Amino acid sequence: MFGKAVQLVCALTVLYVQAYSPVLQEDGLYHWGNSLFDVARSAEVVEGSPLALVCTSPDTFGTCSFTSPLGSVYSVVGSEVFDVNGAVATGVHAWPENNDNSCGIVLDAYSYENHWETWVCAREDASEFGYISLGDEVSSNLRLPTDVIPRSYDLYLEPNYASTFLPNGDAPIQFKGTVNITTTLISDGKECISLHADEMNILNVIISSNVSGEDIPVAKTGYDFQRTFFEICPLGGFPQFSTFVIALEFDVDVVRAGYYQYGLYYKPCTVGSDKTCWYTQGESTNARNIFPCFDEPGEPFKAPISARVVQPDGYSVLSNMGQVNENEGNSVIQFQESPAMSVYLFALAVTDYVKQTSYDPTVNVWCSVEDFDAGRGLFGADIGARILDFYGEYFGSPYSLPKMDLVSEEDKFGAMENWGLVLFDPVTLLLEPELIDVEGPEEKRWLVSSVVAHELAHQWFGNLVTLDWWDQMWLNEGFATYVSYLGVEVVDPDNLPWARYILEETFPVMEVDSNTNVHWAMSDPVTTRDDIERKFGSFTYKKGGSVIRMMDGFLSRAVFQQGLSSYLERFSLSSATEDDLFFELDAAGVDSGTWPGTYTGSASFSTIMKTWTNQAGYPLVTANLRCAAQVDCKLTLSQKWFVTSGETGGEERLWVVPVTVMFPSGQSTLYWLETSEMEVDVSGSYEAGSNQPIILNDNMASGYFRVNYDVDNWARIANTLGEDVDMIGAFNRAQIACDLPALRQHGDVSSELFDNIIQGWQDEKEQIVVWALDQCVYKKRLPSKLKLRI
Repeated sequence: MFGKAVQLVCALTVLYVQAYSPVLQEDGLYHWGNSLFDVARSAEVVEGSPLALVCTSPDTFGTCSFTSPLGSVYSVVGSEVFDVNGAVATGVHAWPENNDNSCGIVLDAYSYENHWETWVCAREDASEFGYISLGDEVSSNLRLPTDVIPRSYDLYLEPNYASTFLPNGDAPIQFKGTVNITTTLISDGKECISLHADEMNILNVIISSNVSGEDIPVAKTGYDFQRTFFEICPLGGFPQFSTFVIALEFDVDVVRAGYYQYGLYYKPCTVGSDKTCWYTQGESTNARNIFPCFDEPGEPFKAPISARVVQPDGYSVLSNMGQVNENEGNSVIQFQESPAMSVYLFALAVTDYVKQTSYDPTVNVWCSVEDFDAGRGLFGADIGARILDFYGEYFGSPYSLPKMDLVSEEDKFGAMENWGLVLFDPVTLLLEPELIDVEGPEEKRWLVSSVVAHELAHQWFGNLVTLDWWDQMWLNEGFATYVSYLGVEVVDPDNLPWARYILEETFPVMEVDSNTNVHWAMSDPVTTRDDIERKFGSFTYKKGGSVIRMMDGFLSRAVFQQGLSSYLERFSLSSATEDDLFFELDAAGVDSGTWPGTYTGSASFSTIMKTWTNQAGYPLVTANLRCAAQVDCKLTLSQKWFVTSGETGGEERLWVVPVTVMFPSGQSTLYWLETSEMEVDVSGSYEAGSNQPIILNDNMASGYFRVNYDVDNWARIANTLGEDVDMIGAFNRAQIACDLPALRQHGDVSSELFDNIIQGWQDEKEQIVVWALDQCVYKKRLPSKLKLRI
């Protein structure tokens, strides 16, 4: 997914305030709610201070009750508050502003021990209730239970196509709809079930048995606005091991200030146009802003979606699947049922655009008439079809949907990988025809080819096989990052994709991954919706892709490809964890003989890889070569946690590091460094007295780490760079150019050594090395570093 305001393939810090954020009103309370129900509490929750808890409804509220986290019940009758025994409660009073529509209490002195964290406010007749959490950022009980499984969605949406922006730029978002969710309970019965709904009013709920067809009366409904849950409780609860249909009627009528491009939203179809087009953005947790749903990515909650959408005159409506009724003039468009999918991938595009067809009529670019007439969609349509074909053949898994629409969306600031309907900012999809055949690197063409390849990689990694939970986002975004370079290598090799990879992905993330103030582990836990957004960051995309490239490097391309094919086949239409991936790669390596290969330790493949995914940072690997009596040569390899900023707190970290060593003879040997230091005999590989250096991390492909050498080997490197630069491969010359400044900054090499190597390095002609010197040594900004989110 692309968004706004970070480097290419990097995530943005979310610029909008999520719908669940509190609103401070004139009564001095924080409020959460919709037009049907509202909950509120004191803006500050302070030990020993008064705490107000209030719920409000446009209907006459009458009396109400509040249940504490410890189960104490307080009933409010007029100006009195009674405990569960009917006695006047002590230490609790009625909210002084109670009226026909609001009901509340005030605790004289808040106590963390007795009152933290979630309270329940209910009507006297208990038909409606709401949760009030005392934390400003709720981090508990955010996951749906897995004993309630959606089987299918039947969705109807009717946007208000007359919606327009307010003079101050705010966006009134209005639409209505219905959704029938066929659902199965796989437990011994349940009083209530929860699903997600955010910024919407649930107008009506009907539950019917999928067996008898009879309606099940709804006893009560509840709102947990801070967790964005809507709770449904039928009379007598849900029968054990039952299948039922939940029919929900809903509407959305909100004004979004600031960033509004989430859920279902509109914007000018083209810059300066009065016509508005409608789009969706469900990732990461905003499908719940489109319709009530089970808005988690994992397999228990993946289900087919059938959609019907009102189509305005003069517009086309696209969704993930093709249309069932294609006759012009239909006011309601029905789409084919999708395969089982995560709801965050549900997509709509309601535009007045025309399509640019590729050689494959199922792959189309949709753009304005002006862009179509100028031929700006030709390149995207052509490479889109070619990349889909390549991925399908490469992974042994053909693209799984009947069509692919690539849609231009003004001011998207990136792209979103919805299954079968990818939305792109124009600069990431459209290209002037005269730039298509420019020889050599071309930045605008690179942007289009790399972003298209990234989003189409998601059709396999993310859409066909989805991450089980957001903590392992790298299974989506790391793979899309890495795989996109495979795609660009096929359709746009002149843009030097693998040279760009280490300059645009690996080295930039290493720079921040050595800062303990900002780095985090690829698979560290997420605890809030904001924390999920954090996962759209460079350690997911760039480090994730670089660690994937490392596995490709030490397993070999063919074996890695075999493992990925098995992974995609086994978890197709399902979800996976990193353990699932590691199991398939392990099996492919064992089957081919490349794993364990030269590794002689006792750790499993999964354990080895988790030293990279489950801890932040990376090692500095130092090679010290010593030859005694000009005959006996020993190589000592050591590792230490490489930190350039921040504190370690005395902690030491180790990785299981695949270290390739290239000897002057051209022989490359893979060693596994899993302790702080190891010594190997290289007498048969290195000729004592040689003036040629050894080089670690051959071709920058085997490891995600920085490299240091003993002073003598650095001298041999300096001599080689000055006399016969091609004796060291271009990718390793680029590595030297980017490692040396970091090592000097950290004090691992002297300024004298740095200057000696850099100043003696003349007449470099390889583009990757020129880029590396410019970026790392001379601190020049490369032209392709646009600020986008994919």
